[in-house]
Amino acid sequence: MSKTLWDTGAGESVLWLGTFTANGATAVVVSSVPVGPNMTIEFGLKTVGGTPAGAPYLSAVTLSTAGSPGPEGSPGYNGSISIKAAADDTSVYNIRIFN
Repeated sequence: MSKTLWDTGAGESVLWLGTFTANGATAVVVSSVPVGPNMTIEFGLKTVGGTPAGAPYLSAVTLSTAGSPGPEGSPGYNGSISIKAAADDTSVYNIRIFN
């Protein structure tokens, strides 16, 4: 069931938290996430692995659709994001999606 995890008090609601392990320059797909056109996605280093050089970045986004309801006014949890990192990066990163 989808829900707002918490309100930051700054007019933002955190909708999803997770992690991914970088696979060098090969995209890592994270599915079943709430992704809307005005949402912010942040990455933060959790555990260093390989040789991180710079920050990971979004290489593709599939927006959620209305078929899977989310919290008030948010998209459902059926979108996906693809993330790439530096060639030798195998670090674990945190993901935070909020609106």
